[in-house]
This record gives sequence, C-alpha cells and structure tokens, in this order.
Amino acid sequence: MSLSDQRIGRYKLKRLIASGGMADVYEAIMTGPYGFEKTVALKLMHKQISRDQSFISMFIDEARISAQLIYPNIVQIIDFGEVNKNLYIAMEYVNGVDLATFINALIKNKTKPDLAMSVYIVVEILDAINYTSMVRDADGNNANIVHRDITPNNILLSFDGDVKLTDFGIAKARGCITTTMVGTLKGKIRYMSPEQARGEVLNYRSDLYSIALILYELVTHKQAFTGDTDMTLLKHVQSSMIECLPTKINPFIPGALETTIMKALSAIPEDRFQSAESFKQALCQLYPVNSSTKAELSILLKQLFNNSIHQEPCAGMASKPCLKNNTTNHYNTIKKVKKWGLVLTSIGLLCISVWYLSLFKMYYKKDNRIKYETKNKPTQVVLPDKDATSQLTPAAQNEKEIPKHSAVEIQKGINIPRSAFSIIDINATPWARVYIAEGDSYKFIGDTPIKSYKIQAGVSRLLFKSRVYGIKTLEINVMPNDKKIILLRYNPQQKQFDTTIQ
Repeated sequence: MSLSDQRIGRYKLKRLIASGGMADVYEAIMTGPYGFEKTVALKLMHKQISRDQSFISMFIDEARISAQLIYPNIVQIIDFGEVNKNLYIAMEYVNGVDLATFINALIKNKTKPDLAMSVYIVVEILDAINYTSMVRDADGNNANIVHRDITPNNILLSFDGDVKLTDFGIAKARGCITTTMVGTLKGKIRYMSPEQARGEVLNYRSDLYSIALILYELVTHKQAFTGDTDMTLLKHVQSSMIECLPTKINPFIPGALETTIMKALSAIPEDRFQSAESFKQALCQLYPVNSSTKAELSILLKQLFNNSIHQEPCAGMASKPCLKNNTTNHYNTIKKVKKWGLVLTSIGLLCISVWYLSLFKMYYKKDNRIKYETKNKPTQVVLPDKDATSQLTPAAQNEKEIPKHSAVEIQKGINIPRSAFSIIDINATPWARVYIAEGDSYKFIGDTPIKSYKIQAGVSRLLFKSRVYGIKTLEINVMPNDKKIILLRYNPQQKQFDTTIQ
C-alpha cells in the first residue's frame, strides 16, 4: 500500500517531510464532512518506541505545552490524538525551509551574511521566547516554559518571510509528566548554554543563550563551538569556550553588534541579558525591524528555493529542498558587480601610482638630488587596540599599562642555548586571549585553546586577557625539548584562579 493510501484517523498521509529520533513528520490532509480538507503537518510517534512510557510522556508533554502557546512566531498545534495505539500531533503547515537549510544555501551560493536580515530572524524568535516566558497555567502561575532545544533546525522560515519556532519535544514547564534528573543532557550540544551542558537546573535565560549562538552563526556563517569529538565539544560548551570573536570572521560586523552578541554569550548567566525583551531592544537599536526586512527575506527565500515553493513545506522538523540550478540570485549579481568595480578601480589606482612614480624618478634624476636611507627600526609588538580593551571588565580597563617583563629569563645555574625550544598547550576556562612577554612588550599568540605552541626554553611570562576576569599573568619554566600543558581556571564565585601545569 502506497503512502498516499495510508490514513491515521481523519488524516490522509501524502509524503514524509522529515524523520527524527522520536517521530516522523508527514504532510497530510485533514478531512471532514462535505468534502472539507486542510493541509497539516502530522507528527507521528515511532511504533518501536510507542510502548516506552518515558517517550509517551514526552510526546504528551509536547502536545500539552504547545497547546498553551498561541502566538504568530510559534508553530500552532491543531489536534492531538491516538489511533490504533499510534500517538499523533497535527500541526500548522509551514511552506518554507528551516534555518539550517537556509544558512547552508547561503554558504553554498557564497552569499555574505545580511546583518539586518539576521537580526530580524533573531528578533522574531526573541518575541516567541518573550511570550513563552509570560505564559501562565490554569492556576494563574507562571508556566516556566523552557524550550531547551532552540537550534537552526527548529526555526522555520516561510516563503512569505515569517519566522516560527517549533518542536517543544524536550521543553520543560510546570505540570509536566516527565522529570529530568539533574546531570541529564537533552538537546543538541552545539547550541546548549553552559549551564545546560553541565546538566544544571534551567530557566528561560538558557534559551536566550541558544538564540545568541544562532545570531553568531547567522552573521558569520560559522558555528561558535567546534570540537574534534563530542566530548571535546561538550567541554568547550560547558566553559563557553567560543573559538573567536565574530569580527575576526566577518570584519563588516559593527563593534556594537559584536558587543551585544558577546554579552548574550557570557559564561555567567548574570552577565547576560536578563530578558528576551532587553536582548531584543539592544538589537533593534542597531537594526530597526520593519516590514521591508521581512519582504527582503521572502524575496531571498524564493530565489534560493524557487523550485521548492509549494512542494517542500516544513513543520516540526527540517525539510531538505533542492536548489534550482538556474536560479539567478540578485545578491550574487550585486556582489559580482561590486567585485569587478573594485578590480577596475584598483587597476586605475595602480596605473596612476606607476605614473607618479615615473615622474618622481625623472625629477630626482634631473635635479641630482641625494636620497637618504633610514635604518629599519625593529617592530614593536603591542597589545590589541581599544576595541579589544573595551571588552574587559571595568577593573581591567583601569589598568593604564601592563607591567613589562623580559621575554626569556634563563634559569640560574643552567646554560641553555638560545636555539633550544619546547612545546606547550594552553587552555583557559573561560576562554582568554594569550600573550607572551617579548622584550619590552607582549606578543599575541592566540585565543585558547592553543595547541603545540613553540616556545623558547627557560622562564617565560604569559598574559591571559578575558572579559570575565580581566588580566592575569603567569610565569612558566620549560626545559629544552619538553612539552607542557597549561590549564587556567577561574572561579567567579570565589574570584580565584586554579592553575595546573602538567
């Protein structure tokens, strides 16, 4: 029997949209008397887990939580039921793609991040979280809804430019049937808050952190956390060890937007935005959201997925539409025009420079003038500019000058040749920028974690610079051909450092 002939109660299945660990999502037709029909997305629980009470409770919780949420930026629940021991949830049918598919399409088409459009998408999700944070239960108490799984796959973009949050499958709220033990992880590691990755009790501020990670990805087209293994990735998330600042990836990001993003990604929850509304207002001051941004998103979606409109809808889980090969993206056209304009301008400037140079040569030759050479002065390495310093804590900003130290102080009594080197690995929790003393200044060597850094044997001084604790210096002594692992951990409650050198 073909899929189109299968029915679940009054729902006629048309095609499979997506499949997850707990359920499949189908495009289906809800039928009624007198020929009534309505297209919906039907989430059908897997038969192999339909006898597991824990999964049944989660599925029921999702339906009960979602039924309370009636908001334009949240996928609506239409029906919930059971047919022949098959649990199902009928949801609003969204004709579009998920955010993950959208970002991948932009990267594939080499389209640069649109900052205003990125802010618009995030502001729409913040509106949804602001709404869920104020929902009250039947007794008038705050429902304390925490989504816990805000990822690009669970954010849907309709071809009309609407943005909707979906999949409350592991959400928690007052009155849930299921209980999550402390220390248990649920959700996608890469988009967790540090406290969620540590298995702690959560509130909706954890969701705000996940939204900030999505904004980071939208404006850079890179994920904030990386790791060779799941365990490494988990450790990075737990310590909020973001690889690099957004402007290091996309230099067109304004400093004010980067500051807003990094505040929302603070390792300590109290240092972040304390509400979705305050986060939204900070973004809207930089990029006011209006109907034109929604229209631009709609145009871009239709151009990227022209052959998918009305054919590849999505709801509850990610759909994977195919890109039309002959679609002309006006964003790429504009980019090509700018590129060639820049090339022609550069050629023109080069020609002018050559012409002026030839004139100068003729002038000096005619007047028999003597040209003097100046000796090249050694380049002095200094600390980052004011933008980087402005991200430090107030205590660190008050430090007018960092103490000067010699780069290498050879250990007394041991004659170590200058050519002797060692290897060090450096890590810090939370992450930090690392400098090494070199003469009368400090040289920047990278952001933690730093792997296999080659260092002169002997005594050296390292400087750690963090937005959380400001500036910390550390003196190390390494022998020739040695390898050491340096770990620096900061306890914000006790305001103390734990240093380990292995």
